[in-house]
Amino acid sequence: MGCCSAIPASAPASEASASSVRSSASSAARSASGQPIEVIIDGSAKVLIASASYCYCLLISSAAIFVDVRDKESFSKSHLYGAWSLHSHVTRDEVASNALKSLCDLQRVVVVSEANPLKDDKVKRLLELLKKTARPSRVFLMDNLPQFQQRFPFCMRQGSETFPLPPCPSELWVPEPEKRQQPPALYLGPVTCLERRHEALQCFKIGAVVQLVDDLPNQTPLGLPGSIKLQRVQVAKMELETFEGTELEAQQRTLDLAAKVAASSLEASERILSLRVPCFLCGPWSAVVAALALRRILVSELRTTEELCGFLKDRCATTALPHVAILALNLALGSPSPECLALAVPAQAAQLRQRLGEEAATVPLKTVRSVLEKVLAQPSEERFRRLKASNPRVQREVLAHPEAVLLLHLAGFTTISRDLVLPGTAAMGPLRQVLQSV
Repeated sequence: MGCCSAIPASAPASEASASSVRSSASSAARSASGQPIEVIIDGSAKVLIASASYCYCLLISSAAIFVDVRDKESFSKSHLYGAWSLHSHVTRDEVASNALKSLCDLQRVVVVSEANPLKDDKVKRLLELLKKTARPSRVFLMDNLPQFQQRFPFCMRQGSETFPLPPCPSELWVPEPEKRQQPPALYLGPVTCLERRHEALQCFKIGAVVQLVDDLPNQTPLGLPGSIKLQRVQVAKMELETFEGTELEAQQRTLDLAAKVAASSLEASERILSLRVPCFLCGPWSAVVAALALRRILVSELRTTEELCGFLKDRCATTALPHVAILALNLALGSPSPECLALAVPAQAAQLRQRLGEEAATVPLKTVRSVLEKVLAQPSEERFRRLKASNPRVQREVLAHPEAVLLLHLAGFTTISRDLVLPGTAAMGPLRQVLQSV
């Protein structure tokens, strides 16, 4: 993406246009997902308005160069960790040009300025300089520096301070403060973030740690000693298997593990959304749990596996999404291939029988079959296409069993406000295949 050219100071129409763009951009930057908003300046040039939350994620993952165009005094008083100071007079000579060229890996640049970057002459000169020299692929303008300073004080430095940032959790979702009954804030990161008195966790008021627990000898309990009491949500224990034997056996083992991860992740995402405290997600399958929770929160923006994975990678560059995790996410979202369904459905039913026992498992399996049969018999009947969480029988025979929920997800159902719903546009093929195999 090219950089934008400077807005002529003598063009009131352009400034009026920029002002209107600024207003809409600020509103968009505070949208549900908090993703950057592209704006066109002066008719053709493009930049991205980035929220404080998005800039924080870029900073902690070292995914961008931060260039601060404020004066020396403001920069010395408080600046982002690792930011490069480019005060006004430097942008007029060759020093800045040579310095920018020396940053050979200048793929992303975040410009830090005063409150309104689209009206800051220093920003305009820097953008023009970038256009002539470095040509980074993406240029971001920080939308609100005061908000960043308030929300992420542990990322700020004074004077010549250079002490590094500790491992910090990426911010995936933060509810709007003026609205009630919203899902809790979500953060994703490595277990190393759980160190004693971690300043980031205190700033975010983390109240719960959510992790899928692998049944491994070296598994250590999570906990954060100090002033914050963390509620540990241990969702499920999974036995990790080695993929040995023939190719077909290895494929089956992989699918079995993916099905376990999918079912446990669905349960974890349900528990997360029922909590009312900011949650930190960690562990080997945390990305799957995060994706499913985000799918519920941002259903109008993130729908497919590709969109969810892209969002996670954008917000948390270190996110691990191996093949098994992608497969588990596809299973949980109900978008696997017919070949995958042929293996996943029997494996999920077998897991339910193993967990509950043969006799007890017949009840949820019979309920799943009954639901699918009724939908096939009367596809347009709305009452058969929605299983309400408020119904005690649905809660007892379906929602209480992650395997049963996953079977319905494989058939095409999706979770909306805790209800299981089959969209009107859903194909009947997967539903028939699940019914035949369950």
